[in-house]
Amino acid sequence: MSAHSLAIETGRHKSQSPSDRLCTNCNVQETEMHHVMYCSKFDNLRVKLFAVSRKEIRYFDKLLTDERRFCKIMEVNTIPLANALGQYLTQASIVINNPAGTHFLPPCETRPCLSRRCFY
Repeated sequence: MSAHSLAIETGRHKSQSPSDRLCTNCNVQETEMHHVMYCSKFDNLRVKLFAVSRKEIRYFDKLLTDERRFCKIMEVNTIPLANALGQYLTQASIVINNPAGTHFLPPCETRPCLSRRCFY
């Protein structure tokens, strides 16, 4: 995830201190972990990612920390988890790059879709 538009990456190119690289939605340090695990802007997208994670990662809900859950998601060791993470990141980047709220994607029937299912 190093080629993305999160503040933790874009701020690095601007020589900003990591503590100044804030999420515009939550006003906390915007890291990859914040983006995937916490940012309320992506709560609806996270539902599917976590549902697949619960199926694909043994004892996902019993892992002691969110950091450990994040690491397990990012290990991406199954195809369903890779698909879910890819869909999450794709949809989230659309939301990030279209802040005016024009990020709706039409149902799969009207656009190419590898899974033949809508993300939502």
